[in-house]
Amino acid sequence: MTGTAGMILADGDGFEGSTGLFGLILILLILYLLFRK
Repeated sequence: MTGTAGMILADGDGFEGSTGLFGLILILLILYLLFRK
């Protein structure tokens, strides 16, 4: 989890808007799938 977030943050340095938003949606989707079980 932390590793993925770190990669997204490092990736989103130049594209904070799009990559940051995509990363946030991705994390929310993963959390949703985990808690849905």
